[in-house]
Amino acid sequence: MTLTETEKDIMVSILRTMIYNNFKDLKVNFTENKNKLSQDAINLLLFGDSDLIQGNSTYRVISVLENRWCLKSILYYHLHKTGKITREQYDSIFCI
Repeated sequence: MTLTETEKDIMVSILRTMIYNNFKDLKVNFTENKNKLSQDAINLLLFGDSDLIQGNSTYRVISVLENRWCLKSILYYHLHKTGKITREQYDSIFCI
């Protein structure tokens, strides 16, 4: 899949949100920017396109973005490993 530089920048911005901000900021960023992405780019952002195995865990990554974790993997990590988000928050992103 080919992404424009603008799509890549938007996707990276969304993916970085949970590093520096909270879930509310992620939801706002995703909601405000998803209409700037193609449907294929949104699916790639959410679900990635390949697997990355780290120890006993497997994460989905986006190969065209230097194997950054997709949004589902980031949220899964924060749900199960850090407790930074709740199950309801995790589920809510996929309903936007």
